[in-house]
Amino acid sequence: MAKLKKQVFGEISGALGSVIFRDYKGVNVASMRPSNINIPNDPSALARRARFTLAAKLAKAIRQSREVKLSWVFNTPSNLTTHSYMVQVNYPFVSDTTISDYFRLVPEKNFIASVSSFEIRDLEIVVRISELQENTGINTSVEKNIRLYSVFFLSNPTNPELAPYSFLSVESNARTLNLNEQLDFTMPLSDLDKQLLNSGYQSRKAFLVAITLDETGKPVNYSDKMIYNLQ
Repeated sequence: MAKLKKQVFGEISGALGSVIFRDYKGVNVASMRPSNINIPNDPSALARRARFTLAAKLAKAIRQSREVKLSWVFNTPSNLTTHSYMVQVNYPFVSDTTISDYFRLVPEKNFIASVSSFEIRDLEIVVRISELQENTGINTSVEKNIRLYSVFFLSNPTNPELAPYSFLSVESNARTLNLNEQLDFTMPLSDLDKQLLNSGYQSRKAFLVAITLDETGKPVNYSDKMIYNLQ
């Protein structure tokens, strides 16, 4: 087994010839494929592999946020990597090409939040959430700031040259937390992000989570998952 110290091509998973790449506790490792393994290629086996691939890509999209990734790290059993745990938890909520609204963006939710407006502008997304109110259980003496994170799932392409689905992860800067007013968040988009959002997927769904932070920037609480369907 070899460890990839310089990941020229980013995170690698799957097989390349006789070499198998996988994630082990956050580190890409490479090993030789056993020569005596016959990989089944019947329709059910292909569907299972496609389903696992989608669960793995969902896990990767979720953990693009440092704060969201930490929520999974702190809940990962000692016998699993964080990535493996995320795949295991969300595998029941994916098929080979779709994901259910019931998947977990964070392993534990602590307060309810709701989207009151959602607008895609040129190179940014502006989201407003309703007042959180005092009964959320948020402790404003500790939780000083709040950030919004979103994972987009794009599917049903109109162009057959597009992939069957794509993920996009974006987040806002932290802003001051106020429980008694609606909160506006701006999530910047790159040119590639904008191109992907407008590339021809008929189904565009945003899954959002609000994250409260202490004055040092450490995450404290996570909202329930918010869902917004783009028209």
